[in-house]
Amino acid sequence: MKWLDFMQGNHPKLVKRMITDGTLVAVARSVDDKAWEYRELLDAQYAKQHPRPTSYEDVVKWEKTRMFYTDNEIMRDKV
Repeated sequence: MKWLDFMQGNHPKLVKRMITDGTLVAVARSVDDKAWEYRELLDAQYAKQHPRPTSYEDVVKWEKTRMFYTDNEIMRDKV
């Protein structure tokens, strides 16, 4: 959905052409699939470099930091 919002905001003519051609849904699914695959890779890399803590407070911080890291990378590189 973030990709679609970005495309509609920045490339509305291209979105209209993809809708007309019937390719918008396929392209959106492809971007989504690649973003999820990339997220799994980044999550694994982050966990390898930063082992998950055991205390609740530290786990919450770790999860938020990991999500921030992976979301940022995905948006820059894939979406």
